[in-house]
Amino acid sequence: MFTDNMIRSISIQSKTFIFLGDFMQLGEEYCMGIDPGSTNAGYAFYNIHSYHCGSAMDTYTRKLHIEKFKPVFCVMEKVGAMPEDSKNAVSKFMRSVGVWEGILGVYDIPIREVPPRVWARSVGITIPACLGMKKDAKKRKQKKAKLAAARIRFPKADLSLEKHIDKAEALFMAECAHNLFFGKQL
Repeated sequence: MFTDNMIRSISIQSKTFIFLGDFMQLGEEYCMGIDPGSTNAGYAFYNIHSYHCGSAMDTYTRKLHIEKFKPVFCVMEKVGAMPEDSKNAVSKFMRSVGVWEGILGVYDIPIREVPPRVWARSVGITIPACLGMKKDAKKRKQKKAKLAAARIRFPKADLSLEKHIDKAEALFMAECAHNLFFGKQL
């Protein structure tokens, strides 16, 4: 039997989710962020007390992490294939997105796709404009800026290498998911 303090409903984008269970404190539930990718996909879990991140590509490890942290909401980066990408790269990328959507669907975890500029703004990250730079150089500079900001905000996370940008972005998206879930608008 559930008492009044064990039932909570939260509305996100005109949808109401009802949670049954003993919640110790508002904000202790984990929210999840996903940076999908064709070669590496970063994911992170965030609540008011802690954060965890990873970049496993196998479905079983992803499933284990979701069962361990039991996220209540997820933000996935809204991205698509680029025109210069090969058909193989596009296929791998879309497969990665589909696997994440399938896993989260099985656990009834609501997903919201958020463009990079929106989630970055919601967590207070400013992305350098890089006017006059070539596209590849601009993208590298922006990713380095995000990685540097993540190393400061999440000092306990393993973000020592440049290839950890996927985990850094996933941490920011998990923080964005937490802000959205608990009422902060984008």
